[in-house]
Amino acid sequence: MSNPILKITMVGPSRVGKTSLLAAMYKELERELSEVGATFVPDVRTQPVITARSNELKLLGSGTTLDVSNIVSIESTQEKREYDFILSVKLENSRTEKLDIRFIDMPGGWYSGDVRVDTELAESNVSIWVVDATALMEQPEEETNIGKYHTVINDPETIYNAYQRAFAERRTDHFIVMCLVRAESYVRKNRQNEMYQKLNKSYASLLHQLKQQTPTLGTVEASYVETVGNIIFHTFKREKNEDFPHAKFMKLQGKTYSPSGCAKPLRSVIAYALQQSLSAKIIETDKTIKNIDHAIEAVRRANTLWNNFWGTLGFETALKKRIKYHKSLEFKHDELINIGEGLQHVLEKIMDNKKPSDYFTFNL
Repeated sequence: MSNPILKITMVGPSRVGKTSLLAAMYKELERELSEVGATFVPDVRTQPVITARSNELKLLGSGTTLDVSNIVSIESTQEKREYDFILSVKLENSRTEKLDIRFIDMPGGWYSGDVRVDTELAESNVSIWVVDATALMEQPEEETNIGKYHTVINDPETIYNAYQRAFAERRTDHFIVMCLVRAESYVRKNRQNEMYQKLNKSYASLLHQLKQQTPTLGTVEASYVETVGNIIFHTFKREKNEDFPHAKFMKLQGKTYSPSGCAKPLRSVIAYALQQSLSAKIIETDKTIKNIDHAIEAVRRANTLWNNFWGTLGFETALKKRIKYHKSLEFKHDELINIGEGLQHVLEKIMDNKKPSDYFTFNL
């Protein structure tokens, strides 16, 4: 019997870098989890795609000379893609507990009203809402102090409307992680708080409306990443065939490809996955304990002279059946406790790595 799949939708407009972010997040979190006895591995279908995207990022960030470069030139997603990973937690008895995690990446243009986006969002447990930090921060308008191109590049209203449609009939919790990408210039100048302030100013009212209409919306958390690391913002430029401008960056002399903080959004997602799995194991353990109590009572009732007599002759009596069932429940209970302790251990280690200063939580 296969494990239930934790579905995560990568949300954002076209060319914001959703797939690139996933590639960078995976590599960094993979190293972090290996230190706590867990693995996070793409399946055979996902591995080559993620590896190729990682290699493209390395090439874009390679070199040591100053060079105005289009760091967002990687081809955007043209159709729905699914990326499957397996999170494995080592247990004390040399077994592993596995959690299946699927990332769903759809073209940014679909968020304007494609029913496929609404369906995927409605069925997802978590979504990572990707926001271009340069559009939010650069060339701020006098009235709002928000970047001149934020609305056209990040398109917050369109994404909000997609969430609103998807959550109209939702009855289960949904966790949103907002991720500011291309944040290198602002981290370098210690402007992280300014990024969060502008993010809050731009999105808080939309998220509050969404929470009012969808009480099952859970926490909305934000973090920033440096997907390439050795670049700073240079300018916005619009090519002849483009509808709106995109950011261009300058490589830092003497610096090589050095992504940073990419595990932060995925760390939150994995922590959520572990919490959900742990809660399910706790519920299952409680049910097993109740069943053990019932089994003990059944053994007591079946422990008669008649059953004992036929049992000595080798017959499968009611007493033997009850004892066998009781032993299987005790084995299941011990196994659930072992799994729960393993999940709890990894969860605690991940939470230890979640520095409060690296995250912003919206007040909804």
